[in-house]
Amino acid sequence: MLKSTLDWLPDRLRALSKVRSLAAGEVLFRQGDRANAIFEVEQGRMRLVRQTIDNHPVTLHTARPGELFAEAALFADRYHCDCQRRSKNASAAGVRLPHG
Repeated sequence: MLKSTLDWLPDRLRALSKVRSLAAGEVLFRQGDRANAIFEVEQGRMRLVRQTIDNHPVTLHTARPGELFAEAALFADRYHCDCQRRSKNASAAGVRLPHG
């Protein structure tokens, strides 16, 4: 199992975290899914994408190792974009939110 980079979190929150490895083409979450966690990239890159009204993808951000993403979930009920694996090997540590 991969070691989490979430060492900066208090033990109580770190105990709630889970590292998830993504397969090719796998999506971590989709726009409109219930926002129940924030994430930190463990390995590889994660791409946050929103679809336009014409169904064209627009990359909002590419998160790299050590970076947090989906922190808007702290203030929203739903994710506002899709999160896709961007590199060959990617994993992210998620911390479940109390309201999730």
